[in-house]
Amino acid sequence: MRSVSWILIALVSLVIVFESIASARIAYFGAPEDDVIVGGVRLSDLGLQPDVAKALRARRGTAASLGLGFGLLLLILAAGSYRRGSVWAWWAILVSSAVVAGCILLRIPALGISQGASTGLAFLVILLALLLDVQRVSRWEQSTEL
Repeated sequence: MRSVSWILIALVSLVIVFESIASARIAYFGAPEDDVIVGGVRLSDLGLQPDVAKALRARRGTAASLGLGFGLLLLILAAGSYRRGSVWAWWAILVSSAVVAGCILLRIPALGISQGASTGLAFLVILLALLLDVQRVSRWEQSTEL
């Protein structure tokens, strides 16, 4: 199950990386009609002042860059230390993925919007992949008892 776990985490990480690249492309180089905000409404449909539209695109670019950085870090961690059996890597992936999933999914009760929540579900897949290798932590705890 260890192999399935790290491969699943690596695959989800790749999806996060490619989706982040696509989002950054739209933020920085896409035409205004490419930028869908909610329910098919495009940024260009809102009739915003140019500076406000730029600020919204900049926020999207920031989110995309953070997603890209986190996805790459997660991929390196999963294919490296986690794959080799490091318990600290298991905990690092668990804590960071749980925080990201929680913050993303918080949009549903706090803002009443589910668009973008599927990214949070991707992080829940990572958490499920960690459960496939949870015996790693129990073995480590047994080996560190006095």
